[in-house]
Amino acid sequence: MTRSLYSKFILGYLIFGLLGFLTIATFSSRMVREHLVQEQADSLYDEAHMIAATYSNMYQGERQDAGQVSSQIRILAQYLRAEIWIINRQGTIVMDSLGGTRVQTQVEEFDPTALGSRSYSIGDYYGFFDGNVLSVSAPITGNYNTYGYVLIHLPMSQISNSQSSILNILYISAAMLFGLSLIILLVFTQTVYLPLRKINEGANEYAAGNLDYRIDVPT
Repeated sequence: MTRSLYSKFILGYLIFGLLGFLTIATFSSRMVREHLVQEQADSLYDEAHMIAATYSNMYQGERQDAGQVSSQIRILAQYLRAEIWIINRQGTIVMDSLGGTRVQTQVEEFDPTALGSRSYSIGDYYGFFDGNVLSVSAPITGNYNTYGYVLIHLPMSQISNSQSSILNILYISAAMLFGLSLIILLVFTQTVYLPLRKINEGANEYAAGNLDYRIDVPT
C-alpha cells in the first residue's frame, strides 16, 4: 500500500512539472508574443504619427528641409531597427530610410484601408520583405486632405528574440520553483511514507507471531 501511495505521489509530482512546462511553452508563449506585438505596434504607431505630423506641416506651407527630414528618418530607423517609408496616395514610395533605394518603387495593390480597425499588420507586405514584418501606417494630412502615409516595418525576428529572452527567464524560474518543490517531496517522505512503511513492517511481524516487535514510530 505504502509503495503504491508513494509511487502515485511521485507520479503526481512529475505530472505537475510537465503540465507547468507545457503551460509556459504554450499559453505563456502566446501571451508574451501578443503583448510584445501590441506594445511594439503602439510604439511604432506613435513614431509614425510624429513623422506624419512633420510632413503635414510641409503640405500646409511650412518650410522644411527635405534633406534634413530624410536624415532624421534614417537616424530614427536605425534607432528603431526598422525600415521607414513615405508613400503617396497612389502607392509610390517617395522617401525611405535606406538612402533612397526604394524611392519611386510602386507598391502594387496598395490599400491604406486594408488594416480596418487594426493599427498594424504582420506579413511580407506585398512581397517586399523576405520574412514577416510588423507594419504600421499613419496618414499624412493637411488642409483636410490626405497626401500620403508613413509606413514603419519592424522585422518580426526582433520580437521573436525578445520573446525568447522573456521565455528563458520564465523557464529558469519554473525550473527553480520545480526544484524547490522537492522540499514537499522530502517532507512527505519523512513524515508520511517512512512511518507508514515501518507500520506496515510491524503489522507483518505481528501477523507472523512476533508480538515483541517494536514499531519505531514516535509520532
